[in-house]
Amino acid sequence: MFLIGIFGTGSKAVPAGETGETACPVCGSRVRFHVTQKYGYAHVFFIPLLKYGAVWFATCPSCASMFEVSAEYAKRLDADPSLAPPAGSLRLLRDNLGLRCPSCGAGAGPEDQFCRRCGRSLKGRG
Repeated sequence: MFLIGIFGTGSKAVPAGETGETACPVCGSRVRFHVTQKYGYAHVFFIPLLKYGAVWFATCPSCASMFEVSAEYAKRLDADPSLAPPAGSLRLLRDNLGLRCPSCGAGAGPEDQFCRRCGRSLKGRG
């Protein structure tokens, strides 16, 4: 949050519902994605006046991977909650199914023996 006197800015993320059942592009599970809207706002005396920069995200409840969805689809989803995302409309932002370091969470390749970020041994990972 940024504050100058009585004026300021902030950001907020609010649940926007669920999609119709569809296959997750990362894990392949048939799920209903959780959709969240994130936006910035300007306020006076902590009363929001102007909303800007809205983006919508869909999260897979099975693998926790995050996808960006278009504003057009999010608005149509608001009118029809059973609407599944059109093929190819989910843009991958974070793949949480890939191999990760158990210490710092950095991505790791199948051939890596040590984490490239923190140096911890990856031998015991699953």
